[in-house]
Amino acid sequence: MERWRAEPDTGAAALGLEYTALALNPRSRLFGKRSAQDVVRGHGLAEVWEQHQRRLAEQRWSVYEVRRIIHPLRADPTAKGPAWRSVRTLYTGDRDRAEEILRRRAGHAGAAVVLDEYGIIRAELCARGEAYPAIEQALALAPAGVQDKQRPRFEDWFHQLAAAPVQACR
Repeated sequence: MERWRAEPDTGAAALGLEYTALALNPRSRLFGKRSAQDVVRGHGLAEVWEQHQRRLAEQRWSVYEVRRIIHPLRADPTAKGPAWRSVRTLYTGDRDRAEEILRRRAGHAGAAVVLDEYGIIRAELCARGEAYPAIEQALALAPAGVQDKQRPRFEDWFHQLAAAPVQACR
């Protein structure tokens, strides 16, 4: 924290990386159970927070479709195993237009749009089920720059699991 206090730009850069990571995966806090945002607020690092907010205001924004397949562990099919992720950029431009597009797409899918505790706008299109393999699908609003990616055969697996009666999105 002393480094971030002395170098607020470094702290703001870390907050920016965490913000994008949290948009794509709400479980990806920088410090495990604590987010960098929590640490900055808890230590009164106002200058770090202000620089982070300025950086966000200057960004181009994207709407991302994020899908995951969570496989079971080989040794225990009832336990969570490796996760495969697909990220696809649906739109890039100014923040207001990106948010409008996310809300419209979520509405067409019948999904609620939420603003989470980190200031991230997201819509859960398909929530992860309790059994494995499981799938999840969401739309997220975050700064532009995340590269589209997915494993080979991801589409085949995702569509096969999405069609399974036990996987119906809840």
